[in-house]
Amino acid sequence: MKPSTKVDSQFLVYGQGALDALFSEQLARLGTLVKSKGTQRPQDFGLVVLDCSTLKPEELSAHAADLQAALENNRPVLVVQPTTEHKQALAKARILRHYIQETSIALLLEPRRDNANRLRLALREQFPTATGPSACTAALKQEDGSLQQQPAGEAPPSASASPPADLSRFMQRLAEDVTRLASGKVLQLDATTTSPTNPPGYIPTTLYDVTPITLYTPFTTSGSTKDGYTPPQGSFLLEGLVTVGVYYDNTSFNTPVQWLIIDNSGLCDTTLKANDDTHLGWSLGSLVVSGQDISSTSLAYKQSSPNNINNATTYTSSSSFSVGLSAGTDGLSGNTSYTVGSSQTSTITDWSIVQNDSNSWTFAQATPYQGNMTSFPDGAVDMGGINSLPALSTTSLNFATQTVWCRTPATQQSMSVQYTYKVQAWFIYEDNPGWAWHAYSWYSIPSTVKTFTLDFSAAWPSSQ
Repeated sequence: MKPSTKVDSQFLVYGQGALDALFSEQLARLGTLVKSKGTQRPQDFGLVVLDCSTLKPEELSAHAADLQAALENNRPVLVVQPTTEHKQALAKARILRHYIQETSIALLLEPRRDNANRLRLALREQFPTATGPSACTAALKQEDGSLQQQPAGEAPPSASASPPADLSRFMQRLAEDVTRLASGKVLQLDATTTSPTNPPGYIPTTLYDVTPITLYTPFTTSGSTKDGYTPPQGSFLLEGLVTVGVYYDNTSFNTPVQWLIIDNSGLCDTTLKANDDTHLGWSLGSLVVSGQDISSTSLAYKQSSPNNINNATTYTSSSSFSVGLSAGTDGLSGNTSYTVGSSQTSTITDWSIVQNDSNSWTFAQATPYQGNMTSFPDGAVDMGGINSLPALSTTSLNFATQTVWCRTPATQQSMSVQYTYKVQAWFIYEDNPGWAWHAYSWYSIPSTVKTFTLDFSAAWPSSQ
């Protein structure tokens, strides 16, 4: 089927009731919402909306063919408030291959084309705001110059989640997709990410799958009142890109295998609520990207990056492996091999990286204090006021990691892997700057846990 190029400013909505105002009001700024009657062609619309808040998971199969037609014709699909069960139903219909097992506010399916012009999906998902435990530490500078540490304040017992204050970053991406389609443009898979690289165009598209998954997770931070002062609420956004690549290989070993690469990259940003001689925060102290070690007798760990890094201004996270295919595999004329590479260079000035294990990293501020400590951060203040922080701590931190495994023997089964993303944020307050002063620090540690389903059947010969 030749993809349609005509794009309408009308958006087709599948659902049983009115679309939540959180989306209907913003979508109305881009086009007109049209309720599905079951007779319209989804490829004639600029966007297809699947309202899972009003549809049961078992009802999605009735719309699967329409959703596939929309994607094949390069129309994005917005899935509103899907649960894990909704995603499982979409995976059963072969619309999703790799996905996050969690209820979210919205999931955008972006149709893209690989080197062979085959449809590939890029997923963008908005999650609720995460909050986490926090504590206050204090120090009193005495007349004799000694520093007296005070005990930390009590932390709230547990983390919680709530809808984000806005969906601006997510909706901006959706608006760009609609505008792109209106101008007749179709994005290639490489437009989403340059790592890992796609196989050459002559490689049968059945033998590999690359799915970029962008997750938008806001974090809020807060602190309790101490001696009459309460820090303002802080806000952070983790915009992470998790790229899952699976590649079939039947010549490198004495049995067919599959290579698996999980590439984490993105940014964690903050906007300071205060920045003067007596108030500074909320700043970013550390970011932990921690994935399960899924190594087993059938899944061998091969490589990961970056390694431990300190006292450097930049770092490069990279990986590379070779994939072999025998003649006749899904029509290949002869034996062949290709290399999959993933590489990204980022700034790390005044920060450090510790690789905790094969699939876990801590990015932490290194000066003027360690950003992942839990006591009063000596170095944060002096008699002249609050010391300045590195630019990464007060704006945005870019991060990148990769881990590679080899699945032996190759399989058509699915498995899951869990990743934890944990932010540590700081707010510093000093009163009476001078020889005798009081200083207080609050730290807050919100986190989110995401479980990804990995579908190995996405890289499997069609003739086997």
